[in-house]
Amino acid sequence: MVRSIARTVRLPIAVALLIIAFACGVLASDVQTPSCTTALLVIDVQHIWLSRGIMYTADNTHITDKIAEILPLARQAGVPVVFIKDVSERGRTPEYRLDMPVAIAPIDGDYVSEKRVGNAFSYTDLHSMLQDLGVTRVLITGLASHSCVSDTVWGARVKGYEVVILEDGHTGGSGGRIAEQQNTLWTSQGLGVIASSELDWDSQCMVGVEADNSDDL
Repeated sequence: MVRSIARTVRLPIAVALLIIAFACGVLASDVQTPSCTTALLVIDVQHIWLSRGIMYTADNTHITDKIAEILPLARQAGVPVVFIKDVSERGRTPEYRLDMPVAIAPIDGDYVSEKRVGNAFSYTDLHSMLQDLGVTRVLITGLASHSCVSDTVWGARVKGYEVVILEDGHTGGSGGRIAEQQNTLWTSQGLGVIASSELDWDSQCMVGVEADNSDDL
């Protein structure tokens, strides 16, 4: 009789332990460990803006050619690639003009964030997207150096991200002169500016600082 009672007591306890173990396993599976703390931002490299001038970078390379060089390096290293797509002209221009050139178009695994103002962090899903990915550091590329790229650089700083500008990865036209001027300005302001060829891509997923959770600018 005593043994029978003991067995009936042990059974509910065993079931309870199994339920707890299962619940803990489910909760653990919901916790995602960030795979990379750095993301590459490609800002506004779209047909509509490229058509407004010959866009050369500081090293005299066309911006689309340079981005085409950088993208596989980032993807191979596991760095998330986020395309910033300016849709402020949506409804006033054919939709295809808002797309990126085929050579640098997003592929499976890349991300796209749409914006309507210069700063890619202002009234967009970019900050929450990067937070979900565990990103604390952003590599900045795109156009135009003195407007949307510059606005996004400071938007990222306000949000608490570590910012690195790829000195040969952005353009403002004028044969690369504007890009050079911006690189000089950013360097004087203490921001990180580095050539894409000098970046250690394989180590990018191991660096970064904690970003804050402030509201949209």
